[in-house]
Amino acid sequence: MIKDKKEFTEAPVNFGANLGLMLDLYDDYLQDPSSVPDDLQVLFSTIKTGEAHIEAKPATDGSGSQAGDSTIKRVMRLIDNIRQYGHLKADIYPVNPPKHTHIPKLEIEDFNLDQETLEHISAGIVSEHFKDIYENAYEAIVRMEQRYKGPIAFEYTHINNNKERVWLKRRIETPYKANLNNNQKKKNFSKN
Repeated sequence: MIKDKKEFTEAPVNFGANLGLMLDLYDDYLQDPSSVPDDLQVLFSTIKTGEAHIEAKPATDGSGSQAGDSTIKRVMRLIDNIRQYGHLKADIYPVNPPKHTHIPKLEIEDFNLDQETLEHISAGIVSEHFKDIYENAYEAIVRMEQRYKGPIAFEYTHINNNKERVWLKRRIETPYKANLNNNQKKKNFSKN
């Protein structure tokens, strides 16, 4: 049973009930690691042991577990929401922008996170392709916010082909500048 209905109702659409199940299994793992299958023990141990580059603080979040244990969950929810719903905050309407209501949480503060906490998390947690580009999760999330909530909207999570979705995600999120000479630029605009 899901301990907090809010966790389930705010789950990104593409995860559905599976996110709730994974969060439940992670909670079980925190109580008794042997209560989950071996493959999940390996996955969850990378989060708990700091392999995920989180500096867990000894303080608790009120639930009795380490505050760092829930940090990854909140970061992952923020990232998923930015990718899934960031287009709803994109500045793409030059005149009469629509008034969106009931927009999912899209801000760092909505997930009880702050710049200092995110600066202690590896950018690789946000996305594998960020680990060599940015120093920390905060820088990577700022980049994602600029891309998904900026003057161009991206919505690609409806694409069923995983290879295409991953390619689009990398193209959207990775800084890239085409180095074309004048002839190549002209060719791009020619009819041939």
